[in-house]
Amino acid sequence: RVLKTMPNNFDIFPPDSFVDVALSDGESIVKIIAFGDKLLEFKQNTLYIINVSQDTEFLESTHVQMGITCPGAVCATPDGIGWS
Repeated sequence: RVLKTMPNNFDIFPPDSFVDVALSDGESIVKIIAFGDKLLEFKQNTLYIINVSQDTEFLESTHVQMGITCPGAVCATPDGIGWS
C-alpha cells in the first residue's frame, strides 16, 4: 500500500487515499522512485510501474524478477532510473 496526500499537504494522509498494486504477494516494498508521470515500486522480486498522470492511478506494467534487495540498488540519473 502506498499512501498518498493531496498536493502541498505532505503530512496529511486521508484514510481513503492510497494506492494498492499487488495485495498479498508476500513481498515488501524496498524502494519507490518517481520518473516523469510514473512511480516505480521496487519489491524484493518484482517491479511495478504505476501511472500517476491521471486523476486515478493505475498499474501500467508488472516485471517479475526485476526487483531489488536493498534501496541503494536504485538511483535516478538525468536519463532515467538505473538499478542492479
